[in-house]
Amino acid sequence: MCLTLPVARFNEELRRTERRLRFDVDALANAICLSVNRPLTDLAAIAKLTEGGFNRVLQAIFNDDYTIIARLPYRITVPKHYAVASEAATLDFLRSQGIAVPKVLGYSSVKTNPISVEYLLLEKLDGTPLGDQWFTMDTTTRVRMMRQIVDLEEKLLNIPLPASGNQIVVGPTAQFEWWYRERALLNVDRGPCVLQQNVKSSFFKKISPPEHIRHLSNYLKLTPHLDIPPSHRFSRPVLRHPDFSPNNILVNSSGKIHFQNWGDPLSETLAKPEVKLPDNFQALGREEQRTIQETMRRRIVHFYYAALTMRHLPDHFDALRNENAMLRAKLFERAGAPWEGDSLSLKYAITQARRNWPMTLPGDKDKAEHIECPVTYSEEETRQCVDEHSREVEKIQELDEMRELIGTDALG
Repeated sequence: MCLTLPVARFNEELRRTERRLRFDVDALANAICLSVNRPLTDLAAIAKLTEGGFNRVLQAIFNDDYTIIARLPYRITVPKHYAVASEAATLDFLRSQGIAVPKVLGYSSVKTNPISVEYLLLEKLDGTPLGDQWFTMDTTTRVRMMRQIVDLEEKLLNIPLPASGNQIVVGPTAQFEWWYRERALLNVDRGPCVLQQNVKSSFFKKISPPEHIRHLSNYLKLTPHLDIPPSHRFSRPVLRHPDFSPNNILVNSSGKIHFQNWGDPLSETLAKPEVKLPDNFQALGREEQRTIQETMRRRIVHFYYAALTMRHLPDHFDALRNENAMLRAKLFERAGAPWEGDSLSLKYAITQARRNWPMTLPGDKDKAEHIECPVTYSEEETRQCVDEHSREVEKIQELDEMRELIGTDALG
């Protein structure tokens, strides 16, 4: 079966080739029915639900409206085996911890099966995407939703890890970046990693070209000194959703949480968002009014998320607001991003680390003695890097604005 694809504004044939997927529909129907021990005659229809970033999502509906979701990775999705197996294992583990995620009914992480593609079968959850309601909610309802989001994060971050026993291991990594194009052919260590320092350094030993290699070598010089002591409150491993956006959150018809009183002393320590409309608001054009209202909505959401996180997840709040904690994550992300000509982002992150050296964290007593930064740049090289980065950020912003204007993304 070859399904229709959304029309791209450019490179349409390339986008179609990347996502074209041939599989045996009858075999898929059989697998779906076997997963819930029902006869094939109970299956009313199989239809495409959506085109995701890495998967085509199909919906199988039975004659009593019971619904199963089938996720089939695109041809370009890598690594298929680890991506499918990792998601299935993660969902099973989260359900065992009482987290409301779809039930895994069946999967195959290899395409040597009757369907001829990798697949993941999930029980469909009731509810509508939060993204469909988010922009029409009043502030009170939106805060209720945010409280539930923070409650869910609290459950995730409080799951003790490692907790997998003999069934689940951490690694090899299933992140797309580590299998991107020719990277899949590299004989490099992708995990599992036992030590925190190994996670930061083991993936970066083989890569080119020469200029980027120099920056990766500098990154590797930093990693031994960026380790967090096991006793530090930021050191424990935690689970987080990789894309905790409104469209990935389902909301059912029942409300659970009442509106909270935000006059407590803890929340009073946060700077209150400016939500007063300008005096000439009514005289502005419709587009300008929408822009102002959206800015205020974002401010309110940011404030309430910060207040809820500060109250219920103080360690998480402190990690998010600490520059050196976030800079560690930025260094790791920049070093791991597939190289497509941009070496400036990594170099700029390294210059930030040099500026903040020795990159201390709240309550970090082990770095009382100053350790010289192992990476050195001249003042002129640092200034040039900062200037180039500022110009690049400005160009990227202009590019984003142009894409928004014509209504397209990077893929067309």
